[in-house]
Amino acid sequence: MIRQNRCKIFTLVISMLLVCVLCFAAGAEEAGMNWRKA
Repeated sequence: MIRQNRCKIFTLVISMLLVCVLCFAAGAEEAGMNWRKA
């Protein structure tokens, strides 16, 4: 039971990290494009 909960938390943390990385990559790309235009 504990192991299952830990696995769920681990999956949740990994998906949150993935979302953060994707958002950061998208924001950095957008900022880079704006910087190149200026």
